[in-house]
Amino acid sequence: NVLMMIQLFLKFATKAWQAHELDNFTYLAVVNFLADRSLHDLSQYPVYPWILTDYTSKELAINKNTTIFRDLSKPIGALDLNRLLNFRERYDAINMHTPSFFSQSTIDQQRTPKNTFVVGSGNKVV
Repeated sequence: NVLMMIQLFLKFATKAWQAHELDNFTYLAVVNFLADRSLHDLSQYPVYPWILTDYTSKELAINKNTTIFRDLSKPIGALDLNRLLNFRERYDAINMHTPSFFSQSTIDQQRTPKNTFVVGSGNKVV
């Protein structure tokens, strides 16, 4: 079974990574490969998390300065107050213009008998 082989390989790779036998990049490459992500398809491009906060320094003291790493307990959109407010504003704007899947007309249509057609905002035609 292919799925069982993938799960076994992932389990093996995860244990190797936890034992420091695989570096982070290689482990993420394995996970992306098993998820069928590829450098050859932009719609399925591999995912590598954004972990640094300093992209301007010429050198990074990774072992000495831990402030160069972002807080992984927060999503990218909530790293600081300005980003969070901007994200919420965009989210609210999208939600205002996106119809709900469970609008009242959808609920009414689900309650309508099979041989009845609903026209417009609820006018029933049998």
